[in-house]
Amino acid sequence: MRRNRKVQFGIGSLLFAMLLVAGYFHGLKWGAHARANAVFSVRAYSVADLMDENQPSEEQLDAIATLVRDTIAPHSWANRGGQASLEIYPANRSIVVGQVGSEHQEIEKLIETLASMAKEEVQLVRYDASQIVNSDSAKPVEEQLATICSLANQMLERQGLTSSSLSVDKENQVIVASARQQTHILLDSYIKQLRFAREAIREIDG
Repeated sequence: MRRNRKVQFGIGSLLFAMLLVAGYFHGLKWGAHARANAVFSVRAYSVADLMDENQPSEEQLDAIATLVRDTIAPHSWANRGGQASLEIYPANRSIVVGQVGSEHQEIEKLIETLASMAKEEVQLVRYDASQIVNSDSAKPVEEQLATICSLANQMLERQGLTSSSLSVDKENQVIVASARQQTHILLDSYIKQLRFAREAIREIDG
């Protein structure tokens, strides 16, 4: 009987020790996570997807930097007495941020959200059609551009995209499109295909 009690006590002690160790490692893991979130580090963030190519980069980056400072831990930034830093780099359309880990996570989420919103915004883009227009054709340039617009609209309709607006700039032989990013991706590809086809025809005609 004593042996049995001794064995039972040994197993009970082992189980108790396992619980203590499990609790210790859980606390260690939580503590390590908390420390990682508090570690100060410097990271670079590309914000090119948030920017308009037709607008000055520095002004747009300044606006993005202000938004980040106002949104993420406002009192932590150096310009407000804190330790965090944020520098803009117009050359590669990025911001470099010195912050703690938890705030870096929030900055990543903010940039992802802004990028998602930017994709849904309507943008005005001009597509050069001068290499598609046939200067030797009897059909006026304006009519040729209108035909290109009509064909492009038909292509977009086949893709289920009907919320775009296409117009022509006859003097500059340009097609002007007001649409969302997904539509612009398709239009850009379609215009390139038409240019390639026109170049191929010219080579065939000699």
